[in-house]
Amino acid sequence: MSTCDRRPSYSGVVGGDDEAVLEATFFREVMDPFVRALLDADDPWEAYESVASMRSAMLDYLEWGPHGGEVFVAWADLEDLYDTGETPISDAHAALRQAATNWLARPSDLPTAAYIEKWIAQARRTSSAIIERDGGFWTSPT
Repeated sequence: MSTCDRRPSYSGVVGGDDEAVLEATFFREVMDPFVRALLDADDPWEAYESVASMRSAMLDYLEWGPHGGEVFVAWADLEDLYDTGETPISDAHAALRQAATNWLARPSDLPTAAYIEKWIAQARRTSSAIIERDGGFWTSPT
């Protein structure tokens, strides 16, 4: 794999060069364990740390993944709800848990692009609504 093409090669993946298959495999093998850990966490800050760790594991995916930047930013926006100092942690945690539940509900059959795009839009709406309600780093509540 060259430095310009950082897509993973998963052995045993049917159609391994197909980006949709690679993306779905990346979600299942790399991201889903972090999302499950988030849902298993009793402490809201453990859930937060699961997302921070997951986003670190996503860095190569940003370069090759069809939805790389959008998925990364959607999770970052949910994580930011904890950091604004405006949103109650229980509300931030509830939003993160709902997004995680929705993430894991994606269909197991390929392709997943339509579901991921729907998930991104929902995560953005959730984050935006909470920021609009509570204010954020750069905004006051409306």
